[in-house]
Amino acid sequence: MLTKKDRLVYGTYKLPSNYDDFLSIVGNLFSSGVEWIDTAPMYNKGLSEKWIGKITKKFPFKVATKGGKFYSGNKLKVSLNYSFLSNSFENSLNILSTDKLDAFFVHNYDNSTTKEELASTLEKLRSNYSVNKLGVSNFPPKLWQFLAKERLIEIIQFENNDICDNSKQVIDSKKFNLECWTYRLFRKGKR
Repeated sequence: MLTKKDRLVYGTYKLPSNYDDFLSIVGNLFSSGVEWIDTAPMYNKGLSEKWIGKITKKFPFKVATKGGKFYSGNKLKVSLNYSFLSNSFENSLNILSTDKLDAFFVHNYDNSTTKEELASTLEKLRSNYSVNKLGVSNFPPKLWQFLAKERLIEIIQFENNDICDNSKQVIDSKKFNLECWTYRLFRKGKR
């Protein structure tokens, strides 16, 4: 059983092949003490948010979702303008069948958005929507540190794997009193 200091999050980047298997997995996770599910509208072509929206009444997980990163045809794109992110936020609320998000991450950085534009977007999101925690996912350290100094985010998220050891970012996040979520993709047969 997990203790309160443990922070495991079930990431739904990849889903099992059917809903019944998903239901079994989340039931086991919930009974083991996992409190969070992480998703994004682009995960599994929207299926992740749909399935999570179905199970949160039975298993009241805290849900973190994202906005900003999307597919246009076969190309992966990022848009961090307020209009796009607010639309993504509203769609996620709808699909997840809730009126408030536990956490919302701006998903990946695009070099065409200035830090001031991003700060303004985060301020508007916070004032116009009900969200417990705002964060950024896969942002460069200088940018998330700027946002943390401005008190615009409470969480950062980034990949931690054999190629990119981000332990310095974990340490730095503590200096800014941020929650730090690291993720590691699991590949078939490997950790």
